[in-house]
Amino acid sequence: MVDENLKKTFNLIPFSLSVQSINFSVKFQNSFSSEKFGECIGKKCHLAFFGKEEICEFCPLSELEKQNSVKKEVTVNGEQKIISLSKISDAQFNEVIIDVELKEIYDELERFKKVVSSVRHDINNPLTGIIGQAQLILMTQKNLSENVVKKIQQIEEMGFKIKEINNRLIELKK
Repeated sequence: MVDENLKKTFNLIPFSLSVQSINFSVKFQNSFSSEKFGECIGKKCHLAFFGKEEICEFCPLSELEKQNSVKKEVTVNGEQKIISLSKISDAQFNEVIIDVELKEIYDELERFKKVVSSVRHDINNPLTGIIGQAQLILMTQKNLSENVVKKIQQIEEMGFKIKEINNRLIELKK
């Protein structure tokens, strides 16, 4: 059985993840996988996840003999999927395979990148106006009290801080 801490971690992952033995037997599946496919522990992965009696023609499991991880893009029942297999060693298993359905992650990541880009744009436009107006007031209005000047400088400083935070969102987009 998979270590309890590892199980807890795997169950936090919001996509299908399973652990198979070299002989295609499902040793563990996270809660997302259980909801999607039902209970598959002890079943052959090709039967449990794809409804096939025989080993899937696209199965990269045999390739793991030569390398520690394999990623393949496949079409299953007309649906595009990315299957990523990684071989790990575990005290309770000699070798196990972690099968992660990555296509859902990539799609979600692309949607997230679009949202980040849109939010950055939506913040930048009014922010540029706020900073510009504060600077314009400071340059053109010479009869302002010291208190008002400090408040306008604070507006400008806060605007630059927001701009800096907004620029860091670029890293999330990569």
